[in-house]
Amino acid sequence: MAEMNPAPLQPFKQAVAEKAGVEQSVVDLLFSDLRISEEKSSRPVEFLTVRRLMFSGEKRDSKLTNGPYTFEWKDLRPGLWGVLSVGINQIGKSTVLEVLLWALRGSPRGLKPEVRAWITSVDLEFTVGADHYRVTFNDFDNIPRGSLILTNRGIARTLDAFDGEEQFKAVMDALMMNRFGLQPIPNVRQDSASGEPAEYSHAWSAYAASMFIEGAHPAILGDVTMGALWWRMILLFVGLPYAGLLMSLRNAIALEQARRDPSGGKHRADQGITADIRRLEEEVARHRKTLAELGDGAVSVQRLDDLTRENVRLAKLEIEQQDQVANASRAVAALRAERDEARTVLRRLEEGTAARRVFSGLKPVCCPRCSVPFPNDRAESEETEGRCAVCDRDSAENDEASLQETLAAAKERVAELEKFEASATKTLKERESEQQRIERQRQENSETINSLERNAELLTQRRKADEDLLKALGALEDRKAAAKPAEPVAEPAHDPLEILKVAEKIADQRMKQAGADITKELDEEVLVVAKRFGFRGLESVSIQGNAIKLKVSGVTSSWSNQTTGQKLRLRIALVVAMIRLAKRTGFGHHPGVLLIDSPGSEELSEEDLLAMMSEIAQVAEESGSLQIFVSSARGELLSPAFPTDNLKTPGDNGSIF
Repeated sequence: MAEMNPAPLQPFKQAVAEKAGVEQSVVDLLFSDLRISEEKSSRPVEFLTVRRLMFSGEKRDSKLTNGPYTFEWKDLRPGLWGVLSVGINQIGKSTVLEVLLWALRGSPRGLKPEVRAWITSVDLEFTVGADHYRVTFNDFDNIPRGSLILTNRGIARTLDAFDGEEQFKAVMDALMMNRFGLQPIPNVRQDSASGEPAEYSHAWSAYAASMFIEGAHPAILGDVTMGALWWRMILLFVGLPYAGLLMSLRNAIALEQARRDPSGGKHRADQGITADIRRLEEEVARHRKTLAELGDGAVSVQRLDDLTRENVRLAKLEIEQQDQVANASRAVAALRAERDEARTVLRRLEEGTAARRVFSGLKPVCCPRCSVPFPNDRAESEETEGRCAVCDRDSAENDEASLQETLAAAKERVAELEKFEASATKTLKERESEQQRIERQRQENSETINSLERNAELLTQRRKADEDLLKALGALEDRKAAAKPAEPVAEPAHDPLEILKVAEKIADQRMKQAGADITKELDEEVLVVAKRFGFRGLESVSIQGNAIKLKVSGVTSSWSNQTTGQKLRLRIALVVAMIRLAKRTGFGHHPGVLLIDSPGSEELSEEDLLAMMSEIAQVAEESGSLQIFVSSARGELLSPAFPTDNLKTPGDNGSIF
């Protein structure tokens, strides 16, 4: 008997309404107010691949060599890549990975201040799926200024510009969260100023940190240990159904409970409100003055996008018109050739007619072959009866009518072809004229885009001034509202907290039901990969809500009980397992890049370290999409595990850059 397909689940908000005993409109309004969206589908997997990294500047007070430098690593692709030295630290190996992560997430992670002071410009090229991106910026006084550029099919377009670290983070957050279908991870904390609960979210910066593995950091994934963030990231990386929805609901419940808790602190409404209003009014006036000084010359991002789309449309039309011109040109050439041929036939017929008339006027007296004179009676017969003295044919009934008919047909054919040729030539000129018009229009459009992009600095300044004004106006409105006496609020007919708890329970049940196979596959994948990486005696892995449970040599154990070397293997295995699972299922959200800094410091023997790195190389090659960067001072030991062309080693000056 064939297995029956499971019945489709009831729409989530409808199920919540029925379970809570309320109208669905109540649930719709509550979810809208709290910005809780229904379940999002998992995206088809797309991996990030670093293609080129370049940074430059001037080294000062370094231990090896000072002066200007340029570091470039190009022609990068999926696989294992290494920045290796032989027993020497402090030469720039970790800096390469730190700069790479800085450019990808918009903020540095562990880059030393004195090293950052050496860097004046960074240029990173990477792909996500079929799209090619470039991040380029200068960094002076710890203020990154630059652009995010899309470079597809030979056309470069600035997607966004940034001036400062917060804008840089926002630009990369918007791109990466969208491209990898990642959801912000919500949390609740007490506001330091008001003492009241406030909501905040972890976004791309936290996700990107999970790609970096170093030292004996206590976090299993990423660099945040509180709130089981690592577990939440895993759920969203693998695309566990209802995970994001469940997180939003639990966060909304925690926020509502904290607001109802009398010990959570009361908002001091009157304290400093007047001063805040005065300060914000001055700030609004200052931003409006800035906008007035900038004028209206700055173009909107929407207009730039519209012009770019129009340029693509015109380019397509231009190609189509070129094809039409080519077809029309071929048609004219063919008709011209046919017309020339018809004219040649007509000319030959006309020449033949003239020759016939000449020869018919001659009176031969002898045979042209043997020169024997014709008898008199033959000549008389030609005169009286119209029979030819040479061939004895009746020349009276000649072919003149037939010849004239043929000549008329030939002339008609020539005239017809000349008419067709004239029509085709007219069509060709119209096509050429239209092509020229489209070319001019596209050229004007391209010049406008180039002009607007040259005005990018003014655009950035006006956009920042707009954003600052809107923020100041919003804050001013909030302060003024806080200064007014609170109006009595009617008690809702239904308790929002109870509805949220019902929704949380349903989401939790659905996540566990729909995600059971996914979590089991992930556990099995981590087990396989960790054993390949040299985790001896590992028998099972179970990743649960706030812990990783292990069975090692028959004994139940946990993450915290493992050695630093085993923790390193598990960290790497976890990321690799998520990527392998995504590659196999076709769905997932992890970018597919892993940065491993100084794995030799994790109490691994030389034999174990080389074996682990060799397996990592093999896993990367098998994947075809996984890209791993490793830095280590144990280059002599590890270099055999890397493809020769995939290594960066110290130059003549003893430094990586």
